[in-house]
Amino acid sequence: MKNSNKILLFTLLFLSSIDDMIAKDAPGFVENKGQISYQDGSPASDILFTLTLDRVRVDIKRGSVHYTFYQVATDPNSAPVITNNPKANIRPTVASTDVINSYRLDMEFLGSNGSPEVVGQSPSQFTENFYLQNCGERGVLQVKRYESVLFKSIYPGIDLLYQIKDGELKYDFIVQANVDPSQIRWQYKGATALDLDAKGDITIHSALGELTEKRPFCYQKATGQFVPCAYVNRDGVISFDMGVSDHLVVIDPSLEWATYYGGLLLEFVEDMKVDVDGSNY
Repeated sequence: MKNSNKILLFTLLFLSSIDDMIAKDAPGFVENKGQISYQDGSPASDILFTLTLDRVRVDIKRGSVHYTFYQVATDPNSAPVITNNPKANIRPTVASTDVINSYRLDMEFLGSNGSPEVVGQSPSQFTENFYLQNCGERGVLQVKRYESVLFKSIYPGIDLLYQIKDGELKYDFIVQANVDPSQIRWQYKGATALDLDAKGDITIHSALGELTEKRPFCYQKATGQFVPCAYVNRDGVISFDMGVSDHLVVIDPSLEWATYYGGLLLEFVEDMKVDVDGSNY
């Protein structure tokens, strides 16, 4: 009976460790407690949260969101060499002959509250410790990861929610009753062109690919009733064509970057620094 209890306890501990490993690999918004630095070593304290997906890194600041896309370009005269030891807890690495290309798009909210309260929601059950060169002798400890990040009152009566849903990044504007949604305006700094097509989708062009904002779906949160809405593009400034509602309304755009950065994409960047302009290395 005692042996059975030991086996049961070992099994439960083993399963629990597997759950922890799976949870730690799940994407989430990591709070910045000082582990992120600029290229000169100074702390990047203006970055509040960061998220790394398989194709993009997202840095959240108070008045903007920065998307940095990565591509590994392989020397055409040599086959890519990828080192991956499945017995060691080491991420795949790329041969030194390969080059990492990156491109950044900045989503800047115009006329917004310059200092909204930005809070993480639904924290994970674990924390992370960072022992990078800029973290000091004791490191940066007990760093939390969140499922979502909320900008409170980014515009008067309007919140902005970023979250991970089904492994994908999405964002919603939450507009309180009797609040004018036309306050919401943003532009993509770094875009080479921006098109609004007949379907109501917006395509953001850059030097290395395209990002698509699918036509937004707008609805009353209490009833789920559809609310007519559409994008407006005025010289690269995006806003919404939607009337004022006497109900709380959720504006639900959809981001697609499937056409961004074809080729070999690996999530292997661990020690992240950003330059004085916010570009990542």
